[in-house]
Amino acid sequence: MFFRLLSTILFLISNFLFAQSNQHLIKENAPSIFINCLFCDLNFIKEQIPIVNYVNDRNDADINILFTSERTGAGGYERTAIFFGQNLFNGKNDTLKFSSLPNESENITRDKTVELLELGLVNYLSKSLVADEIQILFKTQEQVKTNEKDPWDFWVFRTALNGYLNGEKSYNYLNLYGTISASRVT
Repeated sequence: MFFRLLSTILFLISNFLFAQSNQHLIKENAPSIFINCLFCDLNFIKEQIPIVNYVNDRNDADINILFTSERTGAGGYERTAIFFGQNLFNGKNDTLKFSSLPNESENITRDKTVELLELGLVNYLSKSLVADEIQILFKTQEQVKTNEKDPWDFWVFRTALNGYLNGEKSYNYLNLYGTISASRVT
């Protein structure tokens, strides 16, 4: 009984101390943002853009960011970020877009999402109290990516295999089906 009470008290104290040590995660004078995005990796975004405060309620945010996604004719996606200014930035709205190719990895799409957010947030952060913490870098000519030769010549291959098995003592049923497709996106 004593150990249970002692462990409960220690648990509560450690949670209180941990909560107090996490107060540094709230950036003073930084705008708060709410990101409404079904396909975004929010943990990655929070790691890459630490200058703002992230909130869980769009009504508490200074900037409400809504992401939409639409399939393109080439098989990729067009991602749109709509920035709605609220509170400190009331009426200051913006829309930015980027496209992804059908053969792009999730990491490339994730990086493009962060770059789009950074670009969209500059307009707001430059008018906030954390403006002096912004540093803008431009790529040098060596860093600008040149069009590399695609070893697959823009071909995309997809395979799928599905199956269904059903049976009883006097009856067995097996259904297997698969698909193979190839498309060239230029």
